[in-house]
Amino acid sequence: MKKSPRTKYLLKEMKNSVQELHNELGSLPNLLLPPPSTEATLPLVEVIPIATVASLLIEVAARIEGIVGATEELASLAKFKPAVEKIAPH
Repeated sequence: MKKSPRTKYLLKEMKNSVQELHNELGSLPNLLLPPPSTEATLPLVEVIPIATVASLLIEVAARIEGIVGATEELASLAKFKPAVEKIAPH
């Protein structure tokens, strides 16, 4: 068996996506607390499902990271060789 060379790239991409999600969630209070001169247009009840989904996505990403780590450790113990990534012709 061989280790996939794309695993680390995909894991890094997932971490970047989680960080972007964290950044977007950080701007959420600004949407919920508008300046006193304007009326709130986003009811809190509509934000709860979005926050729940975001929280679940972050949790899933953390679990995937753990699975990847365990898989890499098992591949190392089994002495898997790195796979050679084939480049598809254009």
